[in-house]
Amino acid sequence: MTPVLPPFLTFLIIIISNVVQLELVGAASSSTSTFPGVNHNRLHSISGRTNGKTYPVDDDYLDSDKDPSTIKRSRGRSDFDSSELERTGIASGRPLSTSAKERNNLVDFTDKTGCPPEFQGRCKCGYVPLQPLSSGNNGKQYFTVNCTKAGFTSAESLLALPQITEALIFSGNSIGNLPLNIFGITKTYPDLVYIDLSNNEIENILGKTFHRVNATEILILSNNKISRLTLQDHKRVFSNFVSLKHLRLDSAFAPNPDLLNDLSEVFIESNLTKVEKLHLEHNGIDYIGEPKVFCELKSLQDLHLSQNQLSDLDLDLTCLNSVRYIDITWNNIKTVGESSGIWKLLHESNSAGGRIQVNLLYNPFECDCKLDAFLDLVRNWTKVNPDFLSRGEILTCKDGFPNNNTNLFLKDVEFTACPLLQGSDYVGTVMSTIGWILGILFLLGVGYFLYSNQRLICRPVSPLHQTTTQGVKYTTIQEEEAEVAHV
Repeated sequence: MTPVLPPFLTFLIIIISNVVQLELVGAASSSTSTFPGVNHNRLHSISGRTNGKTYPVDDDYLDSDKDPSTIKRSRGRSDFDSSELERTGIASGRPLSTSAKERNNLVDFTDKTGCPPEFQGRCKCGYVPLQPLSSGNNGKQYFTVNCTKAGFTSAESLLALPQITEALIFSGNSIGNLPLNIFGITKTYPDLVYIDLSNNEIENILGKTFHRVNATEILILSNNKISRLTLQDHKRVFSNFVSLKHLRLDSAFAPNPDLLNDLSEVFIESNLTKVEKLHLEHNGIDYIGEPKVFCELKSLQDLHLSQNQLSDLDLDLTCLNSVRYIDITWNNIKTVGESSGIWKLLHESNSAGGRIQVNLLYNPFECDCKLDAFLDLVRNWTKVNPDFLSRGEILTCKDGFPNNNTNLFLKDVEFTACPLLQGSDYVGTVMSTIGWILGILFLLGVGYFLYSNQRLICRPVSPLHQTTTQGVKYTTIQEEEAEVAHV
C-alpha cells in the first residue's frame, strides 16, 4: 500500500521545489553574465531596456537598438556610456535629475581607491583641483585619475578609464610602447581635457593609438624616448587631438639629428591648427633646417626651445600672426650679427610693429666687435622697448675682448675690439704668417742676388756655350742611310 502524505506536507514540498528552481535559474543567469567588478543586480535591473538581448562577453560594439544609457561590454569588461554626463550635470556638480542619478549609479565600478578594479589599487580617482586647469577657473575641481609612479609596464589598464574622467595623470611608469586604441574603441570621453603621459620610457606610438580624445586640450609627453621611426611612419599620430592647445614634447625624443624636419611633417599631417603653446626643450636641436617649420601651427603663441644647442634661430614667422613669445634660453648663442636669424626676428619683426618677445638668457655671449650692433639694440630696448627682449637688462657676457668685458651685463659694455683669433688657433695662425713672410723675403733676396750679379754669372757661361755649339755636329737621316749603304 502506497503511503499517502498529509495535504499540508505535500503543499510544503511543492513550495520548496519552486524556490529551489528559482534559485537554480538565478544562478545560471548569473554565471552567464559574470564580469569582473560588475554589480549584477544593477545589470538585471536594466535588462528590460536592452530588449531582452544577450550580449556576448567579447562584443566590442553596440547593437543599433540598444539604449546608449545601458552597458557596453568589451572583451570581458563592462562599462557604462556616459557621453551625456556634461548635459546631466555630473561633471559640473549640478543636482542630477532622477534619470541621471540612476544612470550615474555605479557608472564605474570602483574599489577603495575610487578607481575601477582594472587599475589594481595602484591609482587614485576623484575630484581634485588641478594645475594648470584650476588656476584660471576659480579653483574648479576635476575628476582625475592619477597613476603616478604606479609601476605599470603597459597601458592596458587605461581601457577601463572612467568615462567621466577629465584629467589623466599616467606618469612615471615604464610603458615602452603605446598600443592601438589605448582608451578602447567604444567609450567616449567628452570631458577628458588633460592627458599626462610623461616619464614613461615611451619609444613607439602607433598611428591609431589615440582615439576618443576630441576634447583634450593639454597633452604632455615629456621625458620619453620617442623614436624617429614613430615620426616618420605615423605622421598623423596627433590627428585626433582636434581641440589641442598645449603640446609638451620637452625631452620627449630619442637622439634625432633631423628632429625639426621630421616634426614639420607631423605638424602638417596631424593638422594641429589650434595649438597655442609648444614645448621642445632639451631635445638636442642644433639647427633649424626649414625656416617655416612651425607655419602649420596657425594659432601658435608661445614657442619653447630652451636647453638645446642652437647657435642661431633662423625662423620665418611671417606665416604666423599670433606668436608672442619665444624662449631660447640656455642654448649656444655666442653672437648676434645683423645677418643672423635672431637679429631679423628681433629687429625687423618688432620694428614693423610686431610684438614678439624673445628670451635669450643664459647664452654664452662673446662681447667683442662682432656683437656691436646687438649691444646697441640691447642698450636701446632695455630703455625704450623692454618687453621685446625678455629680461634683456641682465643678459651677460660669458667672454669678451678686451677681457674686462667678461661677466659684464651686455647693456653695460662700453668698448669692444676684434681679436684675430684666440688661444692655440691664434698662435698657430701667427706662426704660419711669420713662415710665409720669411719665405717671401728669402725668395726676394735670392732674386736680388741673381739680378745684382748677373754679369759675373753670365761671363763664364758664354764661352762654354760657344764651344759647345761649335763642337756639335748634326747628322741627318739621309747621311746615316748613305753610310749604311757603303758598308
